[in-house]
Amino acid sequence: DIVGFTNISRQISPEDVVLMLNLIFCVMDTLAERYRLTKIKTIGDAFMAACGVPSPLLFSAPRVAEFALATMELLREKHDPLGSPLAMRVGMHTGPVVAGVVGTSKFAYDLWGDTVNMASRMESNGEPGRVCCSAAVKEVLEEWYELTEREPRQIKGQGLVTTYLLEGLQAGCTRPFQLDDDDDGLQDEIDDFLADIPDPVSTSADQFQD
Repeated sequence: DIVGFTNISRQISPEDVVLMLNLIFCVMDTLAERYRLTKIKTIGDAFMAACGVPSPLLFSAPRVAEFALATMELLREKHDPLGSPLAMRVGMHTGPVVAGVVGTSKFAYDLWGDTVNMASRMESNGEPGRVCCSAAVKEVLEEWYELTEREPRQIKGQGLVTTYLLEGLQAGCTRPFQLDDDDDGLQDEIDDFLADIPDPVSTSADQFQD
């Protein structure tokens, strides 16, 4: 989620809230496509995605890690409408989920289960501009990535839990998967979206209207 979003939204117009979220989530949508993640939904200022659903995919955890790190990097030099640097908190967990479509209207593919809850807890107990990972994620990623252990803390519904901050690829390591052939085209899309985000983000949505 976006750090300080509640405070930001209180001080800018509703139009600018939507503008900011749309531009950020468009970038994340494109990155999700690049790393073959499935976007599940957005909840306010939060973006929920998974990899390996609905079909299994090799190196799902590294793909999510690269997605998270790329998102942080692309937004690092951008500012919110109040002129403060944009920052996001990301939570990451791996495990089985229940997935499906329920209800009789506004059909949407969704995920449920302890894995989803733990990922949410990782986010809420994370740090601005960082990716907070569970021990299960650490076990999968530590072959290629550097992670920093944090002090154990009480996690709602989980007890005392040790979490880790994802730092990036280890020196001399490369990501364990290959990107698709159209990667250059996706990068062009990302660059176009980022070019539309003023620095700082404008407090007037009118200039974005034709």
